[in-house]
Amino acid sequence: MGRWWLASDGQHHGGAEISEDFDERPTTNDQRLMPDTFQLEIVTPEKMVVKDVIEEIQIPGKDGYLGILPGHAPLITELAVGEITYRKAGQTHYLSVAWGFAEVLPDKVTILAETAERPQEIDVKRAQESKRRAEEALQNGKTEADFTHAQDALKRAETRLEVAEKFTHAEDALKRAETRLELAEKRD
Repeated sequence: MGRWWLASDGQHHGGAEISEDFDERPTTNDQRLMPDTFQLEIVTPEKMVVKDVIEEIQIPGKDGYLGILPGHAPLITELAVGEITYRKAGQTHYLSVAWGFAEVLPDKVTILAETAERPQEIDVKRAQESKRRAEEALQNGKTEADFTHAQDALKRAETRLEVAEKFTHAEDALKRAETRLELAEKRD
């Protein structure tokens, strides 16, 4: 039986009439290869947060996280409160995001978010205070709307703290590595 594959042009290539030892898949010189990167734009009402070429992204959709790779089928989705994770040149980047929409095309993802923050932009003390207030509101809420609003605020504060913590851990690891390097250089 032959090998089957579908190229990005949507055409079927290969087939049962091809012998097992013949491989008709595209090579690196073939125009039909899927791209390995795509354009990412993350925009809030205040500013362009990210405009970059990336390899993959995970976004918090309203019904769960979506993983997007180059060549993804087009879609539009509503965003929830959560963490955006994307990879560029093998490095992982994180953002805290709250509400909005994402448009996914095979070669571009555009995110229009109410808020989006890089880890180093997050005011940890303010996020901790927001978390405390949201927890109090959950305890003292009188209506379902109060409860829902408090849950959203708590999720946003927790996400902001988680994203900021990843940055802090990365910074700490970098400082430890620099210290080890300095100590090694002193020994030599």
